[in-house]
Amino acid sequence: MTCKIDHYSLSETLGRGVSATVKLARREDNPKVECAAKIFDLGSSATAKRTLAQLQTEIKVQRQLDHIHIVKVVDH
Repeated sequence: MTCKIDHYSLSETLGRGVSATVKLARREDNPKVECAAKIFDLGSSATAKRTLAQLQTEIKVQRQLDHIHIVKVVDH
């Protein structure tokens, strides 16, 4: 099953963790470009604020990293 979020088409599940699912994503304007989309379950509103703060920190740190063995953030 394929679904769409923004300008990405999401398909197969690549992995699952405690708080997120990772799906294969392809840009609709260039389907040859593949990436992984990490989709978070924010849960209840009580934990959503803390989870969003942690995500913002993760994105900020990951954008600063540049190494062949580390996943690069391309969009958020």
